Amino acid sequence: ALRRRLAAGRRRGPGARQGGPDWSHTGAVAVPVRHGGRVLGALTTIWMARVVSLEEGVRRCLPPLREAAAEAERRLAAGEG
Repeated sequence: ALRRRLAAGRRRGPGARQGGPDWSHTGAVAVPVRHGGRVLGALTTIWMARVVSLEEGVRRCLPPLREAAAEAERRLAAGEG
């Protein structure tokens, strides 16, 4: 079951949400940081859902998150991490 969920997440791409049962007042987008074929962690940005829509949050935050993840992955591959 876990492998199916992970595969579905890989197909969807970056994780994003607006609201939810535990954090209804926030939205978020996240990207993985990978090294050696494994996900080591994620970089996430969270915003106030009543101020920023999901679409705007993803549009504004996803490119810098992807750049930061790529830089972290580059440094890990170079042995700097």
